[in-house]
Order: sequence, then C-alpha cells, then structure tokens
Amino acid sequence: MAFPVSTYASVLSLIIVFMVTDFVRYKPIIIFEALSYTIVWGLLIYGQNLKSLIVIINFLCSLNQASLNIIFAIFTAVIIINNDINNLSQIVEIFYGLGASAHVAYSTYIYSKVDKRHYKIVTSHNNTASLIGKFLGGVVGQACVSFHLLNLHELNYISFVCSSIALLAALFLPNAQKSSYFHPVPSYSSLPAVKTIKHVDHEDRYHCKSAFRLLWNDFKCAYSQPYVLKWSLWWALACAGQFQVVNYIQVLWEHIATDEVRYNGVVKSIHTLLSKY
Repeated sequence: MAFPVSTYASVLSLIIVFMVTDFVRYKPIIIFEALSYTIVWGLLIYGQNLKSLIVIINFLCSLNQASLNIIFAIFTAVIIINNDINNLSQIVEIFYGLGASAHVAYSTYIYSKVDKRHYKIVTSHNNTASLIGKFLGGVVGQACVSFHLLNLHELNYISFVCSSIALLAALFLPNAQKSSYFHPVPSYSSLPAVKTIKHVDHEDRYHCKSAFRLLWNDFKCAYSQPYVLKWSLWWALACAGQFQVVNYIQVLWEHIATDEVRYNGVVKSIHTLLSKY
C-alpha cells in the first residue's frame, strides 16, 4: 500500500516541520518542499537507473549545500533500508509526504512579507494561484492524453520540469526577516541586555523559551474559543475526506474505466473549479 506511507510520513513530520519552518524563517523549507517534489518526479522518470538518479539529486542538493544535503542523506538511507531500487513506490510516497508536510512554509511565507491589514488579500491570492495551478494541470494532462500527444508516463516529464522551475524560483525568493514565534518583531524593552559574549547562550535560551511560551499562549487562546474549535474540527474532517477521495479515486478509475482514455483529469479540473465556489 503506497498511499498510507505518504500519509504517515506527512503526519510524522508535520509538527517538526511547523516548528523548523518558523525557526529557519520559511525559505529553506519552501526549497525543501520544491526539492522533495522534484525528487518524486525524478524517481518516477529515472527510478530504474540508480546512478543517474543519484547524480541528479546530488546536483539539486549542490544548489544550496547548507540546507539541502539532508535530502540526499534521506534518499541514500531509504535506498539502503529498502534495498530494492526496482520497487520505488514507498520511497516516492515518503518524499511526497515530506513535501506535503512542508507546504505549511509555502502557505505562511507571504504573511512574513506583508502587513497584517493585507492578510485577507494575500490569502485569496495564494489560494487562487494554487487552485488555478491544479485546474490547469488537470486540463493540460487530460488534453495531452485524450489527443494522444503524450502517454501517462511522459506526463511525468511535465511535472518534473514544473517542479524544477519551482525549485529554481524558490532559490531566489527574498529572505524573511521575521517569523511568528522564534523571530518576531523585536521589542527591545523586553529583551535582556547583552553586554558580553558570555550572555549569548542565555539570550538564545531566552528566545526559545519565549517562542514556546508564545506558541502555548496562542494555542490556549485559539482553542478556548468554541467557534475556532468547531471550525478546526470541521476543517480537519473535510481535509481528511478530501485526501481520501483524491488519493484513492485514482485506484478506482482502474476499475470503472471502460475504454482506453480515462477522464480523471477533466473530473479533477471540474472538482477544483467547483471548490472555488
């Protein structure tokens, strides 16, 4: 079973990724997400040739040596543990789950670059861009298959190129100077004075304690409100249902399709378009 692997990988890494995202101020995790998806499509295309795949991943990691070599280490460890390059479905799903959990950085990076009064506008732009991308992906994929321009395997090349472009774009994103918890806008009156080098460790400990204290206060404040609690529960249930349908509907298409051309691409496009309303 491949899909549960991606779910487990995403859930296990989600909490860690959330805290690390705030600590490193978004951009490295956005790069991590784009690189994870690039590796997913690289595995689907070049997975039968381990040497060429390692060369590609090593090149991608060299684009940002300091923060991305962990990807190459994870990939190598998974290959050693799995010990079977011919069965890559679980490896693909692990990287897909890691990329999905890192999506929180993509969703929240913009809030560190704009004033609070613009949050509603940038949220709508963010969601609209994501939905348009999914809609166009379904339309282009369906058109390529229906008109016999590309086969299903060759569609992976389009995804690989798009994720590679996203990775290159992420490398040139401006760095965020602040984050919600570990790097908030400084209030100099509340920070301890640093007179000598001996106080540096104390200041670091202060920032960590302050970040976790702020996170806990936000958690209590948010979930002590019945409206927020009900909204969160319904959102979690809706997302769980959507993920179940989106993941397993592809398997169902194999059983209900009566001809060579399947129309799951156009169905997904219509579903994405309707979700806007």
